[in-house]
Amino acid sequence: MTTYVIQKEALAQAAVKLREVLLSARKDFEQKDLHVSVADVDYALKLLDPILDLCIAKELEEPFYFTAYMGRIMGDHLAFPEIQDHWFHLCRLGRGGLTPEEFSRTDFVKHRLMPKQLRQPSEQK
Repeated sequence: MTTYVIQKEALAQAAVKLREVLLSARKDFEQKDLHVSVADVDYALKLLDPILDLCIAKELEEPFYFTAYMGRIMGDHLAFPEIQDHWFHLCRLGRGGLTPEEFSRTDFVKHRLMPKQLRQPSEQK
C-alpha cells in the first residue's frame, strides 16, 4: 500500500476555514433570498460536519475521498469561487500527500471508505 501522511494541523485549519466560508455563504444567500442555495449549504454542512469535526479535532487518521462523498453538491450546486478554493484545498489535504494517481489506486477511493470513526461495522477494513 502507498504511504500517506495526514497533515493534521493543516487539515484542521482547512476544515475550520471551509466551515466558516460555508456559513458566511449561507448568510449571504439568506440575505439575497436564495432559498435553494441556503438549503444546499445546510445539506452540505449536514453531510460534512462529522468529518470536519474529525479534522478539526485532528483525529482523521487516513486519507478521505471528499470529492466522491460530496458529489454534485460541492461540484455543481455550491461551485462559487469563494467556496471552491477552500473546498479544493481540503480535498487535496484529504489525499494524505498522495498524488491524484496514487490516491485513485487506494482502497480509500476504490471502496469509498468513510473515516474509521464513522464507518459502519460492515465497512471496517
